Amino acid sequence: MILIGDRINARIKGVKGAIKRRDDSHIHNLAERQAKRCDYLDLFAEEKSDMLWLIEIVDGSIGGDAKLCIDTTDVDILESALSACRGEVMINSISGEEKRLSEFLPLIKDYNASCIALCMDERGIPATPEERAEVCKKVLERCVEKGIEDVYFDPLVMPISINDKNGMTTLKTLEILKSMDVKTTSGLTNISYGLPRPSNVEMAFLALAFRYSDSAILNPLDEAIIEMIRACEAVIGRDRFCRGYLRAYRKV
Repeated sequence: MILIGDRINARIKGVKGAIKRRDDSHIHNLAERQAKRCDYLDLFAEEKSDMLWLIEIVDGSIGGDAKLCIDTTDVDILESALSACRGEVMINSISGEEKRLSEFLPLIKDYNASCIALCMDERGIPATPEERAEVCKKVLERCVEKGIEDVYFDPLVMPISINDKNGMTTLKTLEILKSMDVKTTSGLTNISYGLPRPSNVEMAFLALAFRYSDSAILNPLDEAIIEMIRACEAVIGRDRFCRGYLRAYRKV
């Protein structure tokens, strides 16, 4: 499974403060710890100068351990960020909104980037799995036209604390997306918003979603989540002869 670490996000209070203070040691530490367990590190900042600073610090911290995932809806920030990145990069995210597609797809193609596509459009987040899948089809067609192949579709995980049907809606959307033979990802921390012991909720969702998932956006510093992923990969046959699982616990 492709893991995308979500801890370098200006919406997180400690990270927001570190960005404002230009505390490179705080960001360096977060990047280094996540990179040991992730394929990509998601970077979110609301200002272009902040995003470019994050890229400079994180790129220098992780070496070849992980790649960068640029998380923005602003095409100006995206273009500047892509120019600053030195290696392979992922873009989070496009959607079915015409403006986003027309602005982002040429950049994705030019920089040969992989990307995350949200199953939403100008109408917002569709209520049903079938409607979300329809948005996916539209985005997929546009990506194919541009020759963009490395796309992960995000069904949009919504908190179960807001609506107790949100979990099953997401799971059904993932099932439909996999039947369309596309790659999928999802933001685990969204499912548990507002609930105590969020890790328990995220692990329950992960176990149910795993066979439909190629990637996850998560907190890689949560050891229980990482252990759950190792176990799930072994159980569903993605870990040949359980080699990865055994390697992880060989010294335990």
